[in-house]
Amino acid sequence: MYSKRGDLLNSPNHELLDDFLIHELTIAELIRKYGYTRDVIRKFLEQYLPTEYITERATNHMARLNFGIPSWNAGVTGESSHVHGRDVSQETRLKISKANTGKRHSHTSATRQRISKTLSSKINQSPIGRQRWEQGWFSSKKNDKKFFYRSSFERSVIADLENSHSVHSYDVEPFCIQWQAQDGGARFYTPDILVNLSNGNRILIEIKPSFKVKRDEVVRAKIRAAYAWCRSNDCKFRLITEKNLNRVERIINAVG
Repeated sequence: MYSKRGDLLNSPNHELLDDFLIHELTIAELIRKYGYTRDVIRKFLEQYLPTEYITERATNHMARLNFGIPSWNAGVTGESSHVHGRDVSQETRLKISKANTGKRHSHTSATRQRISKTLSSKINQSPIGRQRWEQGWFSSKKNDKKFFYRSSFERSVIADLENSHSVHSYDVEPFCIQWQAQDGGARFYTPDILVNLSNGNRILIEIKPSFKVKRDEVVRAKIRAAYAWCRSNDCKFRLITEKNLNRVERIINAVG
């Protein structure tokens, strides 16, 4: 058992991080296994992961307790017995599904076009919407090459790395990592940035908008795969969203 608050925050326990990210233990299970308080464990995890990802994991755990099925599956496959907060029978769920099959709003073509145009405008004017469409090339003097960025988030992080005295070099989309899909099949994805620090340490950075981290199980599977790769290759893993986008230099210095 670990009794001192500083033990975990000052001397990182990578086994605990493995249990949370790879083996998907809940915070309550981590408390029972390691003996730290909830506050200490959350503060430790927040050094590596955005707060919303940790919170989402806790929310998913509560969903599994309530429904007895994976939260990403609840209400999609019909395995949940809850409809609008009420318990209903399988027969009732089938009737509801049959009644709603093929239904659609009876908007006119002109109305549908106006709705589509309005929604597109709102998406493109929002911070998340804008970041999805901004792509281009960044000329790096530090690396003497050009890097293609796929969002304004990536461009912002690349600019911070370019200007950081702690960064010796970095590479965008450096290699592929294998991860396992829900159907058990092997998949590959390319992480965003590999950073080489001046002190010899390395950081693998994954950049995602928070809504994808919260809602997309595929994104979370890739995050777990990236962290597992880092654990096997003497590298640090950091996840960056719009929540900590302005703290890139501090994230780098914490590793350095």
